[in-house]
Amino acid sequence: MTPLGDFCVAIERQLRPLSKPLEGVVRSMHGLPAGTAAREEGIAALEDIRGRLDLILEKAAAQQAFMIVFGPLKSGKSTLMNALAGAYVSEVSSLPAYPCMVFVGDGAERRLKVTHYDGSTNSFDDLAPMKSLLDEAHRDLAQTLRDAEEMGRDIQPETDLPQAIRRIDVRMPAGPLAESGAMLVDTPGLYSRMKFGYDAMAREFRDKAASAIFVVKTENLFLEQIFDEFSDLLRLFSRIFLVVNIDTSKRDLGPAGELAPSLEQMAPERIVEAFASLAMNAELRRAWEEQRLQIYPVDLQQAASRRLNPARAAVPSLLPDGFETFEKDLQNYLAGHEFLQAFMRDTTRQATSLLEDLAEVVHTGAIADLQTAAGLLAESRATAEEHAITAGELVGHDWERAFAEVREEVRRLVGEQTGSIGPQAVGKAEDAVSRWFDNDQSLADLMRLEISAIVADSRKQTVSIAAGVSRTVVGSDVSGALLRAGCREATDALDLPVARVAREALQQVTEPSVAIDLTPWIPLGILPVKRSLWDWVFLRSHAAVRRHLLGPEDLPSRPIVAATKQRRLAEARPILLQAMRQRLLCIAEESLGRATNEVFGRHVAAVCRALRDHLQERVRQEQEAATTAERQLLVLSEVLTEAEALVALSQEISPLLAEVRIEYETSVVD
Repeated sequence: MTPLGDFCVAIERQLRPLSKPLEGVVRSMHGLPAGTAAREEGIAALEDIRGRLDLILEKAAAQQAFMIVFGPLKSGKSTLMNALAGAYVSEVSSLPAYPCMVFVGDGAERRLKVTHYDGSTNSFDDLAPMKSLLDEAHRDLAQTLRDAEEMGRDIQPETDLPQAIRRIDVRMPAGPLAESGAMLVDTPGLYSRMKFGYDAMAREFRDKAASAIFVVKTENLFLEQIFDEFSDLLRLFSRIFLVVNIDTSKRDLGPAGELAPSLEQMAPERIVEAFASLAMNAELRRAWEEQRLQIYPVDLQQAASRRLNPARAAVPSLLPDGFETFEKDLQNYLAGHEFLQAFMRDTTRQATSLLEDLAEVVHTGAIADLQTAAGLLAESRATAEEHAITAGELVGHDWERAFAEVREEVRRLVGEQTGSIGPQAVGKAEDAVSRWFDNDQSLADLMRLEISAIVADSRKQTVSIAAGVSRTVVGSDVSGALLRAGCREATDALDLPVARVAREALQQVTEPSVAIDLTPWIPLGILPVKRSLWDWVFLRSHAAVRRHLLGPEDLPSRPIVAATKQRRLAEARPILLQAMRQRLLCIAEESLGRATNEVFGRHVAAVCRALRDHLQERVRQEQEAATTAERQLLVLSEVLTEAEALVALSQEISPLLAEVRIEYETSVVD
C-alpha cells in the first residue's frame, strides 16, 4: 500500500469510533424541547462537527484529492470542470445558482444526492426531480433572506432554515477523475447575492482540501475587488492554481481597421506578466514567488471542447489552449510529496481542530449550557415538588377562621351606614297610613301594597350596603393579611396571591334576592274600634266589631270607606302608627343582622372556595411541572452522559493522531 493509503487507513481507524457516539448525542439532543437556544446551538455545532468528521472520513476512505474550484460568477468554473472531468458536468455543477457546494467524482453511473443542513438527504438518478427540489429550495431561501434583511441580520441556516441545501454529491462516468483520483468541488460564485453562511463554507474549504483552483476571466483579472477575499484563501490552502480564462478566438482592431489576433491568442503569457508586475499586492506576490500560487492562461472553452469531442482531441491544435500545462502541473502536484505532506498535515490539523471544537462545545459551549440547564432543572423539579406538597396542605387549611375577626367589623360598618334606613321607612309608613285613612283601602291592602313595599325597599338598601361593605372588607389587603397570618411561611413560599384571588372571587358573587312578602302584621286586638248603635244593641264584643269592620284577623281585607275610618277608627290611628313604627324599626334591626350574616357568609364562602380551587390547580400545575422537569432531566442526563463519553473518547484519540502525523510525515520525508 502507498504511504497515502497507509496514512488514510490509520486516520480512519482513529476517527471512525467517534462517528456513532457523535450521531447518538445529536439524536438525543433532538429529544430536548424545541426552541431553546442551547438545544438549537448545540445541534447546529455538533451537526457541523459531524459534517466535518464525515468529510475527513470520506476523504480518508476514498484516498482522494479534493480540488476546490471557485471564482466569480460566469468566470468559467463549470467549463473548467468539464475539461478536468472529461465529461459534461456543467448541467449539474451550474444547476443550483444556489449557495451550496457541488462534489463531482467518477462513478459507474450517474447518481445525485442532496444533503440538507439538518442532516436529511434526497437521492436521485435523474436531473429533473432534483431541479424541482432546487427551485423550491431557492424560493424558500430567497424569502428567508428577505425576511432577515428586513430585520437587519444575517441568517444562520442551521437554525433559520434547516431544510436549506448544504451540499450536492454527483457521481458520473468521468475517466480523467478516476485516473487522478481527484474529486472536484464546485463552490458558489463569489459576490452572489444569494450567498450566505460564507464563514461556514470557508471552513469547509479548509476541511476538504489543501489546494484549490481559482478561475477568473481575462477582463476581470485586473479588477481589485476580484481578489478582495483572496488573502483569506491563501491562508486556507497550501497551494492555489490561478486559471486565467482566455479567449484565443478573440480579435483586436488594428490601426488600419483590420482585425488582428488578440494578445490572448498570440502571447497569453504577457497577460500573466502584466498582472504580476502591475496588479499583484504584496501577499499575492509573496505566494507567487514561493510557488504556492501558480498562474495559467487557459482557453477553457477550447480545452473542454477537445476533451468532450474525441475527434477534435485527435487533431493537434494550431493554437495551444494551455490546458495541458495546467493539467500536468496539477497531476504532478497531486502525485508528489508536497501534496502528500500537505494532505497529511492538513488532515491531522483538521482532525485535531475538530476534536478541540468538540471539547469546546462540551466544556464551554452549548453542552456546557445544557449542563447548567440541567442543574436549574433539578432545582426547578425540587421546588415544584415542594410547592405541590405545600399547596396540598393549604387546601385543607381553615381559611374561614381568619374571617371571624372581621365579621363584627363588617356588622359595625353596615350598622353605621344603614342607621337612617329604619327611620326613613317609618316616615314613609306614616305617610302611607295617613293616605290610608283618606281612601277606601282595606287594612290588608295597606299592609300588602304599601307597607310591604317599604319594608322590601329598606331591606334591599340594607342588603346593598351590606354587600358593598362586606365586599370591601373581605377583599381588602387587611383581610388578605389575616388570611396569610396563620400560614404565612407557606403562602410566601408559593407567592400565593391571596388578595387577588379574593377580589376575583368576590366579583362573581351575586347579592341575595330580597323577598317582598315581609308583611309587618300587627295584632288587630290592639286597635280600638268605635262601636255603632247596632253593636250596642246586639251586644257585640270588641273583637266581633273589629272583624265586622276590618275583616278576619288573619286577612283584614274588607274595604272601608274613608268616612267610616275617620268616624270609627280615629282612636286607632295613633296606636296603629306607634305599632307600625315599632314593627318597622324591629324589622330594620332584624334585616341588618340577617343581611350582614347572609352577604358576609356568601363572600367568605366564595373566597375560601376560590382559594381552595386555586390551590388545587396549583397542586396540579406544580406536579405537572415536576413531571416535565423530570422527563427533561432524563433526556438531558442522557445527552450529557453521551457527550462526556464522546469527549473522553476524543481525548484518547488526540495523542494518537499526533503520533500518526509524526510517523507518516517522517516516512514521506525519508
